[in-house]
Amino acid sequence: MPIGLKLEGNILYHGTSFGRAEAISNIGFKKSVHRYDRWLGSDGIYFVSNRPLIALRFAEICANEEATGPAVLAVSLSDFDDESILDLTSDIGLNNLYRGYSRLERIFKQTKHASHPRTTDTYFVDLTSKLDSIDGVAKGILALNISEKNSFNWDSAALRLVAMECNCQIIVAAIHEGTTFNLSFSGENYHHRISRNYKGLKFRDHIEVCIIEPSIISKESIEFINKDDITNGLENTFVNTILDYRTPDAE
Repeated sequence: MPIGLKLEGNILYHGTSFGRAEAISNIGFKKSVHRYDRWLGSDGIYFVSNRPLIALRFAEICANEEATGPAVLAVSLSDFDDESILDLTSDIGLNNLYRGYSRLERIFKQTKHASHPRTTDTYFVDLTSKLDSIDGVAKGILALNISEKNSFNWDSAALRLVAMECNCQIIVAAIHEGTTFNLSFSGENYHHRISRNYKGLKFRDHIEVCIIEPSIISKESIEFINKDDITNGLENTFVNTILDYRTPDAE
């Protein structure tokens, strides 16, 4: 089971504007149109595991854009199993993402050299139709990128292909975000002798869960979470730092 997700007793947090939260409470979560400026699923629904304060941060960003109030919803999942999860915190999951990139690269090369297409000879007969469908989506993604280069995340594009091929309903990933607690009191920055790019733990690091199949979200479990319940017991300055969306990420 991926980090931050379990089959029973799981609680996930979704940050949004108050108006959208009311609509979700009434009709449940709905998938959106495919967009490739997102982190994980191009049409999935995003949740945070274990860190409702991060969900509140997302809620306040959304509320600021819509000039309304923020809201955090807590939900539980039902009717899913390990086979339906693409776990990007594991080697196997990241190998699948690499495979998605490889498929996009193959389709790109086929499109670029249309007169000499190169396809593998190892397709299983019963998978041919499905793979052809995935390749068709890949061609559409590549065509779309031409007009949307400035807002295109290739991870999201590759993950859509992987999700189609693996029939996954959930994507789980560790998101590395925020500035660090590794403050310098001497004016010198810390440098790890082995991992030179490591600069400390970032305080907005979190586990994100993208739900591709909304039917596994229990509508009866949707619950509004009060801000006081989220921030209770936390340092005020810590809360304000997390919620300040103007705070840049560390390089």
